[in-house]
Amino acid sequence: MTKHLIQIPITDEEFDWILTKAGHCDPDTLANLEDRLLEKVRSIRETGRLFHYQEQLLDNVRRIAQMYLDEEFRNSLEPLHRSLAAFALCYFLDSADLTPDFQPFTGYHDDFVIISVVCDLLKTHIDRREAAAPLHALSAE
Repeated sequence: MTKHLIQIPITDEEFDWILTKAGHCDPDTLANLEDRLLEKVRSIRETGRLFHYQEQLLDNVRRIAQMYLDEEFRNSLEPLHRSLAAFALCYFLDSADLTPDFQPFTGYHDDFVIISVVCDLLKTHIDRREAAAPLHALSAE
Protein backbone atom coordinates (compact mmCIF):
# COMPACT_ATOMS: atom_id res chain seq x y z
CA MET A 1 0.00 0.00 0.00
CA THR A 2 1.24 3.50 -0.78
CA LYS A 3 0.68 6.47 1.50
CA HIS A 4 1.12 10.05 0.41
CA LEU A 5 3.47 12.27 2.34
CA ILE A 6 2.10 15.64 1.34
CA GLN A 7 2.52 15.17 -2.45
CA ILE A 8 5.15 12.44 -2.22
CA PRO A 9 4.02 8.81 -2.43
CA ILE A 10 5.83 6.53 0.01
CA THR A 11 5.48 2.80 0.52
CA ASP A 12 4.61 1.13 3.81
CA GLU A 13 8.24 0.00 4.11
CA GLU A 14 9.52 3.56 3.67
CA PHE A 15 6.98 4.85 6.17
CA ASP A 16 7.98 2.16 8.70
CA TRP A 17 11.66 3.03 8.18
CA ILE A 18 10.98 6.72 8.90
CA LEU A 19 9.06 5.82 12.06
CA THR A 20 11.79 3.41 13.20
CA LYS A 21 14.57 5.95 12.59
CA ALA A 22 12.50 8.67 14.27
CA GLY A 23 11.95 6.52 17.35
CA HIS A 24 15.64 6.88 18.18
CA CYS A 25 15.18 10.64 18.68
CA ASP A 26 12.28 10.47 21.11
CA PRO A 27 13.10 13.00 23.85
CA ASP A 28 12.31 10.37 26.49
CA THR A 29 15.01 8.19 24.98
CA LEU A 30 17.46 10.99 24.16
CA ALA A 31 16.99 13.53 26.91
CA ASN A 32 20.12 15.33 25.71
CA LEU A 33 18.90 15.94 22.14
CA GLU A 34 19.39 19.70 22.38
CA ASP A 35 22.91 19.25 23.78
CA ARG A 36 23.80 16.87 20.96
CA LEU A 37 22.45 19.32 18.38
CA LEU A 38 24.46 22.16 19.92
CA GLU A 39 27.59 20.00 19.92
CA LYS A 40 27.12 19.13 16.24
CA VAL A 41 26.48 22.78 15.30
CA ARG A 42 29.60 23.79 17.25
CA SER A 43 31.71 21.18 15.43
CA ILE A 44 30.50 22.44 12.05
CA ARG A 45 31.17 26.07 12.93
CA GLU A 46 34.66 25.23 14.21
CA THR A 47 35.70 24.04 10.74
CA GLY A 48 36.07 27.66 9.73
CA ARG A 49 34.30 29.52 6.93
CA LEU A 50 31.01 27.83 6.06
CA PHE A 51 29.59 27.39 2.60
CA HIS A 52 26.23 29.04 1.98
CA TYR A 53 24.43 25.67 1.95
CA GLN A 54 25.92 24.87 5.37
CA GLU A 55 24.52 28.11 6.79
CA GLN A 56 21.11 27.20 5.33
CA LEU A 57 21.43 23.70 6.77
CA LEU A 58 22.10 25.05 10.26
CA ASP A 59 19.23 27.52 10.01
CA ASN A 60 16.80 24.78 8.94
CA VAL A 61 18.05 22.45 11.68
CA ARG A 62 17.41 25.25 14.19
CA ARG A 63 13.87 25.73 12.88
CA ILE A 64 13.01 22.02 12.99
CA ALA A 65 14.70 21.52 16.37
CA GLN A 66 12.87 24.39 18.03
CA MET A 67 9.56 23.07 16.78
CA TYR A 68 10.41 19.53 17.90
CA LEU A 69 11.89 20.47 21.27
CA ASP A 70 8.74 22.41 22.21
CA GLU A 71 7.00 19.46 23.87
CA GLU A 72 3.53 20.99 23.90
CA PHE A 73 3.78 21.96 20.23
CA ARG A 74 5.34 18.60 19.25
CA ASN A 75 2.49 16.72 20.92
CA SER A 76 -0.03 18.73 18.90
CA LEU A 77 1.43 17.39 15.64
CA GLU A 78 0.22 14.32 13.80
CA PRO A 79 2.47 11.28 14.40
CA LEU A 80 3.84 11.39 10.85
CA HIS A 81 4.90 15.04 11.20
CA ARG A 82 6.49 14.38 14.60
CA SER A 83 8.31 11.41 13.10
CA LEU A 84 9.55 13.39 10.12
CA ALA A 85 10.99 16.07 12.40
CA ALA A 86 12.66 13.44 14.59
CA PHE A 87 13.98 11.61 11.53
CA ALA A 88 15.52 14.80 10.13
CA LEU A 89 17.22 15.62 13.43
CA CYS A 90 18.50 12.04 13.83
CA TYR A 91 19.83 12.11 10.29
CA PHE A 92 21.63 15.38 10.98
CA LEU A 93 23.18 13.96 14.17
CA ASP A 94 24.37 10.79 12.43
CA SER A 95 27.90 11.49 11.17
CA ALA A 96 28.07 8.18 9.30
CA ASP A 97 24.97 8.68 7.16
CA LEU A 98 24.67 8.40 3.37
CA THR A 99 27.65 10.70 2.81
CA PRO A 100 29.82 10.71 5.94
CA ASP A 101 30.11 14.22 7.37
CA PHE A 102 33.90 14.08 7.54
CA GLN A 103 34.23 13.97 3.73
CA PRO A 104 35.58 17.32 2.56
CA PHE A 105 33.16 19.53 0.61
CA THR A 106 30.44 16.88 0.18
CA GLY A 107 29.98 15.56 3.72
CA TYR A 108 26.93 17.68 4.52
CA HIS A 109 25.20 17.66 1.13
CA ASP A 110 22.96 14.71 2.03
CA ASP A 111 22.09 16.35 5.38
CA PHE A 112 21.24 19.56 3.53
CA VAL A 113 18.87 17.71 1.16
CA ILE A 114 17.11 15.73 3.92
CA ILE A 115 16.76 18.73 6.25
CA SER A 116 15.58 21.01 3.41
CA VAL A 117 12.94 18.53 2.23
CA VAL A 118 11.62 17.98 5.76
CA CYS A 119 11.65 21.72 6.43
CA ASP A 120 9.58 22.26 3.26
CA LEU A 121 7.18 19.46 4.19
CA LEU A 122 6.71 20.86 7.69
CA LYS A 123 6.75 24.54 6.68
CA THR A 124 3.18 25.22 7.83
CA HIS A 125 3.88 23.74 11.27
CA ILE A 126 7.27 25.45 11.59
CA ASP A 127 5.75 28.81 10.64
CA ARG A 128 2.92 28.27 13.14
CA ARG A 129 5.45 27.46 15.91
CA GLU A 130 7.59 30.48 15.05
CA ALA A 131 4.54 32.76 15.12
CA ALA A 132 3.50 31.40 18.52
CA ALA A 133 6.83 31.75 20.32
CA PRO A 134 10.08 33.62 19.75
CA LEU A 135 13.01 31.63 18.50
CA HIS A 136 16.22 31.23 20.36
CA ALA A 137 19.45 30.64 18.54
CA LEU A 138 20.57 27.04 18.34
CA SER A 139 24.17 28.03 18.01
CA ALA A 140 27.43 27.37 19.66
CA GLU A 141 28.79 30.85 19.24
